[in-house]
This record gives sequence, structure tokens and C-alpha cells, in this order.
Amino acid sequence: MAGKPTAKKHRQRSTLLTVAIILVILHGIFMTVLYYSGMGGSGSSPVALSLMVLASIADVIAGIALWGWKRWGIYLYAAATVLKAVIILIYSLSAITVFGVLVPAIVVLYIITPRLKDFD
Repeated sequence: MAGKPTAKKHRQRSTLLTVAIILVILHGIFMTVLYYSGMGGSGSSPVALSLMVLASIADVIAGIALWGWKRWGIYLYAAATVLKAVIILIYSLSAITVFGVLVPAIVVLYIITPRLKDFD
């Protein structure tokens, strides 16, 4: 049984939201390369570096999903951020560095929050 075709919502992305999503993607790409090359965590455990690479890849995927108005991108971005914060806390015990991970994510999520209804 075929369902009725759904009309596409016309969604206009604000400049601020566009910049935030692009920065999420670019930051994820940059950090993936940095951690994968081993430069992002000299002296860190291979497990921690591997998890940080995965979390950074998740950021890129989440950014692409956010660009496509997919709600699961918000959840993936939040989960990747929490994973990075936990890894940093476990391996470096640096609250300042954890804030460095959490604050940008909080800002991005703050920018996205008014547009939650537009995400599928």
C-alpha cells in the first residue's frame, strides 16, 4: 500500500546556523586528520586516540545530517561530544580541556534549538 506523497517542507537555514554546521563539519575533518596522524594526542593511549578519531568522524557525519535537517544528527553530535569529554576527562583529568570540548557543542546546540521543529 503506497502512502500519500509528502510535501517537502521549505526550510530556510539562517546564516548563523549555516556557519555553525559548516564549522562542525570542518572541525570534525580537521580533528579526524589530527588524531589519525597521532599529532592530536602525543603520549595518549592508542585506545583514546582511536576513540577520538571515531568521535571526530561522528562529528562529520552529524554535521552532514544536520545540513540535511536530520534530527538524529543532533543526537549523534551530542553523543560524540560526550564521548570526547569523557575520554579527555579519563586520560588527562583536565577540566579546562573538557570545557573546550563542551562549550562549542553547547553553542551549536543553542543555535539549533529554535529550529528543532524543522528537523525530521
